Amino acid sequence: MSTWNQIREEFQNAQHKDIRMKYAKAVSRITKRNLLIYASEFTSGSRPPQLTSLSPDDKIFFGDAIRSLDPQKGIDVLIESPGGIAEVAEAIAKMLWSSFTSVRFIVPSMAKSAATLLALSGEKILMDEQSELGPIDPQMPVRQPNGEIRYSPAHLIIQQFQTLLGTVAQHQIIGQRLAPFLQIYFPSLLQECQNAIELSKQISRELLLNYMFRGQTEAQSKADRISNELGEFKNFLSHGRSINIDEAKSLGIEIYDLREDTKLRDAVNRLFFSIKETFNRNQAMIKICENSEGHGTALQLQVGILPSPLPPL
Repeated sequence: MSTWNQIREEFQNAQHKDIRMKYAKAVSRITKRNLLIYASEFTSGSRPPQLTSLSPDDKIFFGDAIRSLDPQKGIDVLIESPGGIAEVAEAIAKMLWSSFTSVRFIVPSMAKSAATLLALSGEKILMDEQSELGPIDPQMPVRQPNGEIRYSPAHLIIQQFQTLLGTVAQHQIIGQRLAPFLQIYFPSLLQECQNAIELSKQISRELLLNYMFRGQTEAQSKADRISNELGEFKNFLSHGRSINIDEAKSLGIEIYDLREDTKLRDAVNRLFFSIKETFNRNQAMIKICENSEGHGTALQLQVGILPSPLPPL
């Protein structure tokens, strides 16, 4: 029987949180460190993406979950997230480092976009062959002529606008037909795109310098290389592209390879499966932010509340 099937059987006869805490405590015993779970259900597509993303409320959830923990033990954050707001990732990273002497991130499956930014603030990222980081190029909300909100890469918005302007300049009739599409480029959008591109690289660079590479002689060159590589859309051509453990190592990111620590790897997988099964059995649950002592927040979807657009970075 597979590990996940074993855990599914456990869920038949016990409280979901009790099972999560059982496996969270197992990880903490092995590492002898505090453990925080930050996970959202975004892979099934059944939850509103605006609510599964990294948002300002998460800073409150993190603060509440870490308040009772021993700061001298250091903390590992198990993270499963599609990303969200870059500034929130930066704020949470600073909060963690102001509270603990050591911070690491565990990525059992996916920490994409702004969640990658957050993970880059750890002194190490714990990964295996199933783990994914992602590009950090920003995605911008753009209202289409039909009123629909669509997220597009900031780099492509700038490129497309320049292409449309060139077309309009050469062909006046075509330009009249393109006028409705040009209307979506409201006056500040292009500058906002450029600012967002620079901001994501800046935040990445500063987190790497201040935390992951702190005290290293080549910290600046390493931080510049990783920030530029992850922040350039042309390097990936899709915001959803995966950066696996071997690619992360080749970039110079500090990685703890869970494939070389089978006891911890097994404990992390069991904890992650228990988190996924919690989401599977509670379709209203969106997000979990809790420590290994069981203190924290489980965010549930409230019927009838429509979320506002949130840009996923």
